[in-house]
Amino acid sequence: SGLPYFVYVGSIHQRKNIERMLEAFDAFKLQSNLPHKFILVGNKKWWTESMQQSLDKMKFKNDVIFTGRVSDADLNDLMGAAMTNVYVSTFEGFGIPIIEAFQSEVPVITSNTTSMPEVAGNAALIVDPLSMDSICSAMIELASNDRLRTELISKGKDQAAMFTWQRTADLLWDSISKALK
Repeated sequence: SGLPYFVYVGSIHQRKNIERMLEAFDAFKLQSNLPHKFILVGNKKWWTESMQQSLDKMKFKNDVIFTGRVSDADLNDLMGAAMTNVYVSTFEGFGIPIIEAFQSEVPVITSNTTSMPEVAGNAALIVDPLSMDSICSAMIELASNDRLRTELISKGKDQAAMFTWQRTADLLWDSISKALK
């Protein structure tokens, strides 16, 4: 479509904070008057009534697109062309999609909880996942500040380079061997 968009990639699950992302996007549209869309890529297997209510309440629900699961090639295209990756879970074990966004040279908005700030380092906008305003402000900031986006893309490349498969495997092995001692 050529219009700029935010992208979320992951399961459509309660702990992924879907409702607050939808509310924040609606507030972003109201406050910014920008043409952005929001594309959510993932299986709706855990769709809930409250997620549906959040969607139904939106003024800009026509700007929200659910793709369901997509092929790896389509995923790379969707991620690579995104203006920003929004990944604001309330809980995350590791946060692989953050690194994937960095590798795709896409700026990231992520949460200040569990593993996410550590994975993101100084290369993402860090928000309070329980605050719709915090998520919305980050969306507005990235949509309207090209210099910030360029800076985060550059920092993201450096941050992703720290998480080669070998390094990630080493970190995992370290934590396993510590647990065995």
